[in-house]
Amino acid sequence: MALTWLTCLSLLVVCNLAFAQSEDSIEMRLRKMEREFSLSIESLKSELKDAKDKLQFLQSDLYSTKSSLRVVDLQLSATRTDLETTRIGLQKTQSELQMTRAELVATKLKLRSTQFMTEIMSAENDHGIVANEILYNDTKSRLVIPPTFSGRKTNPPEPQPTKRKTEQTTTKLNRRVSDESLEKAFSAQTSKHVESLVPHQTVIFPHIVLNEGAGYDNLTGVFTCSESGVYHFSVTIMAFRNDEVETELIVNGNVVMVNYAGGNQQHNQGTNSVVVRLDIGDRVWVRVEDNPVINTNSIHIYGYAWSTFTGFMI
Repeated sequence: MALTWLTCLSLLVVCNLAFAQSEDSIEMRLRKMEREFSLSIESLKSELKDAKDKLQFLQSDLYSTKSSLRVVDLQLSATRTDLETTRIGLQKTQSELQMTRAELVATKLKLRSTQFMTEIMSAENDHGIVANEILYNDTKSRLVIPPTFSGRKTNPPEPQPTKRKTEQTTTKLNRRVSDESLEKAFSAQTSKHVESLVPHQTVIFPHIVLNEGAGYDNLTGVFTCSESGVYHFSVTIMAFRNDEVETELIVNGNVVMVNYAGGNQQHNQGTNSVVVRLDIGDRVWVRVEDNPVINTNSIHIYGYAWSTFTGFMI
């Protein structure tokens, strides 16, 4: 019996010791967890602060980017304005250049006319049309015709033109008239194949073979009349094999001629010509006809010297 009580007492002491140790262990664990939790909170606070700093930096960077975009937009607007001003200035310069060309042509014509009149006067002198010299006598206030060697007041004999001199003068004058007509002539060609044309688009012939009078502009494909008269125009277009092309000659927006070119198993050319009367400032060009039956989808023209645009004053 005494042994049993002793055993129970021992067990009770052991349990108390174990419980005390368990309480100490739990308290230590709680303290450890508390420290770890505090460290985690501090770490989270630090990360949150870093995130706030990064957010502020990004907001500042975004504001700076927006400001830069505004500056770029203003610069782009200014550039567009400058480009528009430059385009208007270029158009004005082109107009002034055309006017200068017209004035130059007019000056050349005046010079030609002066030379023409000089040649006529020279021809008349060669034919012997010489007037008597008339001298005005201030003291006697009358016209005096110089006397001849015989002492009589007679006019000198008027020489007659020879047939040879007349023929030479006529040939020279005809050559002058022919040269005047050649002052208004041009011929241009395509420098390569013309691709992806659409109806009513101007066909440009950039390679100039002849441009007497500088009436044809190979940048726009437009001939501008600088002297009123009758002109002859001819258009030749070559189509690719198994393809068709219809073009039209335009004078101041009006159709005056239509040209067709169609190829089957090989390339084929189409040529047409017309004679029209033009006034100074009239504009002539070639464009693709708006024909939905023939000119469908993308339109192509066989280029190089196979497609041409020619005009001259008759």
